Amino acid sequence: MGGAVDPGVARFGSNGAGPMWVTQTFPMPPTPDARYALETTGTGFGAEVRLDNLTLGRASGSAAPWRHRVCLGERAFGHDVTLAYLGVPGTDLDHVSVVASPECPSIGGIANGDFGGKAGWTTVSIVPSPRGAATPAGHVAQGIANPAHEPVSWPGKSMDRAALTFVYRGFGPRLVVDIGSDGRHIVGAVTAAAKEYTPVVLCVPQWAKGLVLPFSLAPAPLAPDEPADGELLVDDLAFAPNGACPSATNVFDGDFESPTLDTSWSFSIDLGGAGSTYQPAPGSGVRRSNDAHSGGGYGVIAADSACSFGTMQQMVTVPRPNGAGGPAVTFWYKTNGDRRATPSVGVADPDSAFGLDTSLSSAPSWTRSVVCLPSFEADRGVALRFRMARNDTSRSCEAFPRETLAIDDVEVGTDPACPR
Repeated sequence: MGGAVDPGVARFGSNGAGPMWVTQTFPMPPTPDARYALETTGTGFGAEVRLDNLTLGRASGSAAPWRHRVCLGERAFGHDVTLAYLGVPGTDLDHVSVVASPECPSIGGIANGDFGGKAGWTTVSIVPSPRGAATPAGHVAQGIANPAHEPVSWPGKSMDRAALTFVYRGFGPRLVVDIGSDGRHIVGAVTAAAKEYTPVVLCVPQWAKGLVLPFSLAPAPLAPDEPADGELLVDDLAFAPNGACPSATNVFDGDFESPTLDTSWSFSIDLGGAGSTYQPAPGSGVRRSNDAHSGGGYGVIAADSACSFGTMQQMVTVPRPNGAGGPAVTFWYKTNGDRRATPSVGVADPDSAFGLDTSLSSAPSWTRSVVCLPSFEADRGVALRFRMARNDTSRSCEAFPRETLAIDDVEVGTDPACPR
């Protein structure tokens, strides 16, 4: 059997065995100055593409020959990599190669981050800036139309302590920063109204470093009693080193002590059939108090109704297992209330159906807990979430005295008790 490009193909059989893998490990050269992409040609239904356990997309088409390209970030270079295709029966992979691709983004650059034109952005309104000469281009992004940016090459080893920085001004809907532009990879939220342009610093998460990913500045869903109108002005998006960002960490601000960084924890309130909104449930948020397990800050999630309950979450990086054990999240917590709502901790992979939730026992004083993380998610970003979920499965929205779950000193690492 021959391919359209060269004589051989990798064929995923159609004998009913289900999806199958084909893999290869090979060395990649140091990070190049030019822009490169992984190019795959083939026929049939397609295959999921993974590089070192990271999903790069899906190469697919039809019975006719197709060509798929995915831009490579700096994480793909300078070491041995394992390339894998999870193929659907009836698919032939004809040719795989790393090719120069000028259309791919440059490392650490954000096209039109000053909104001097329309390049790079979708569903965004570019308007003259009230800042005047304060911005070189004299323009900003305006509105609540979910401005999304085409893929950018997030800095990795080329920029230590990298942060995504911008300024904003406005009122109304809160602004959610989402890597992936799908509402499932939230890395931070701006919740306060600002009359003057206010700088925002969001550290680049470990799981995103060195990858090519889109992002969006999405207005958060509104609560039913909130006004639907509002205005948000955003300007001067760029990657820049920031001394407040750690060189490497699996979780940001796990001790809730950072006064200089915008929070990487996002709080939301689940309104049952009305959906969710990215505002803290009443009584939820980061609290400054001597009651913390250590330091002066901790997170609080509250619930006071069977039809609304709170969540606090952050996209964290699952570490690789090592000699000390498998990946785990360690934290301290305490609860208050009569268990009308159940406190829990869980993780979810936004790119798959995987999810895991563990109920927490009542703890009137600070209690240490260790929850194992799946080792097959190593190097990937997962949503770590703490919740106060209703126990009442009926449709009743009966209110009850407020119950809380307090969280402090969150660490993501390895633990001897967890499987490798």
